[in-house]
Amino acid sequence: MEDIGNSTNPPAPQTDPPAEGHAELLNTYFLFNILRHDDSFRYASPMPGPAYLLFIDTASPVVSVALGADSQVVAAETIELRSTSERLLPTIETMLEQTGVALQELSGLVAFRGPGSFTGLRIGLATVLGLHQALALRATAIDTLHILALASDPSTAVTAAVDALRGDWFAQTFASEGDAGTTRVSATSQAGLASGAELLTRPSPRLIGFGIERLAETPGYQRGQVELIEPPPLAAVAARHLAPVDIDWQPSRLTTPIYFRQPAVTLPKGSPRL
Repeated sequence: MEDIGNSTNPPAPQTDPPAEGHAELLNTYFLFNILRHDDSFRYASPMPGPAYLLFIDTASPVVSVALGADSQVVAAETIELRSTSERLLPTIETMLEQTGVALQELSGLVAFRGPGSFTGLRIGLATVLGLHQALALRATAIDTLHILALASDPSTAVTAAVDALRGDWFAQTFASEGDAGTTRVSATSQAGLASGAELLTRPSPRLIGFGIERLAETPGYQRGQVELIEPPPLAAVAARHLAPVDIDWQPSRLTTPIYFRQPAVTLPKGSPRL
């Protein structure tokens, strides 16, 4: 497991929980800020256990949580987008209680790191980071575009796209790996912003993404020109396709979210750089 800092560093600072409210979730935000700004922080070693994996996607418009084992979906839930911060931890708690799996029995925690919006991304990343450090569980973050590609039939090329607003999409094209029927994909293009019209001219015969069917309203679009695919909730897709051996367990990925565009602000001239 990759360490941040060195072996002689002191343990991470502790934060007292708030007197009331969602203390666990708030503490994950404190921990996230510690990791970003305190060079003395070190990740804990992974903890062995059954091959249960918990997947958390707060980066997508359809927020979802799934528990997987041996590339099978054990349980899955969706959460209303505007209730993510209030409902995420209770949803995880209920799911584990109903399946009889304790947090300490998990083999790993996986968050989606985008592309997505600032607030949505950090709720999931901070939650997984806090649980990782508190329970010494393996943890990492995976790219949303890769899981979108897996959500389609990967036997032919597909372009995965995330709505970046203002008429743009953050997109990347993928192709299947290996023999026919494989569920592995690899990127064949760089991820980046593109307009809806540009996406429709890509050589990929299929586009997948939440809200992608809106591209059918693009002037000049002809039905059947490109297959437009609305995906299912992505946490369950990841649970179905990814086993522990398929995942790059790098907890540092939890601190490198992918935003679909840079903040639309600039520092005043002469101001100090952070």
